[in-house]
Amino acid sequence: VVRRSHPGTIRGQMRPLTAPQVAAIETMLAQDGDWRSLALFRTAIDTMLRASDLVTLLIPDVMGADGQVMEEIIVRQRKTGGTVRGVLSPATRDALKRWLLVRPPFWGEWLFTGKVQGKHLSDSQYRRTAKGWFTMARLDTRFYSTHSLRRTKAALIYAKTGNIEAVRRLLGHATVNATSRYLGVEDA
Repeated sequence: VVRRSHPGTIRGQMRPLTAPQVAAIETMLAQDGDWRSLALFRTAIDTMLRASDLVTLLIPDVMGADGQVMEEIIVRQRKTGGTVRGVLSPATRDALKRWLLVRPPFWGEWLFTGKVQGKHLSDSQYRRTAKGWFTMARLDTRFYSTHSLRRTKAALIYAKTGNIEAVRRLLGHATVNATSRYLGVEDA
């Protein structure tokens, strides 16, 4: 459900990206050599984390003691206090490896640093960055936000499998009804 509150402003659920839209944004970021944005974008899609959880990831959250990017991460959600597992695809692990190779080591332990040295990327910086990706891909930014990134993999998994329970667990929702509403599925 999308509703307008002010002229030009749309409120409500944002659209998930389609697989071709994801591929287009990934290609553009890779061509630009923007390894930080590519790693952030891929991690957002794969983990399905809320913005507040994504921007506060630490390097040890994704990198093992052996110096390798992990295939699976576990994150405690700030909103619910529950934990969720995120599987990092080979493309995401490669993007994170590239980012960690060029990332200045003096920036501290935050995986995605903000403009202030020693601070993580802020929610507003993340929103502006994502809006830039959507603009670059010629998407109407009234319908896409950082929450679109959270919804993308969930929508793709549900479309492929029809397994609402699996999507519920991946998102960390308490109930199947909440996940059904989230995906806009009537009879789950």
